[in-house]
Amino acid sequence: MKDYTIDGFNGLGKEQPVLGFVATVCLLSLTGIPLTAGFSAKFYMLLAAVNSGKFLWLVIVAVLMAAVSAYYYFRVIQAIYFKPAPGNQ
Repeated sequence: MKDYTIDGFNGLGKEQPVLGFVATVCLLSLTGIPLTAGFSAKFYMLLAAVNSGKFLWLVIVAVLMAAVSAYYYFRVIQAIYFKPAPGNQ
């Protein structure tokens, strides 16, 4: 992968399926999808903030930012699996 833009991920799932799968799992973990390490980390951090009662605003901001990041991560996953590779157009 020599292209350092999102277009560099186009068709990665077909050309290199193992690398595409690993990239997908890592992006899902960064998003905080359940059953990943990222979910556990975010869950316990936000749970501690809610239990303290002082940082509810921080929980709201974190959830909103997680939703924004999920949008961008899912765009990369879409490029990996659903867009054709640059040479296969």
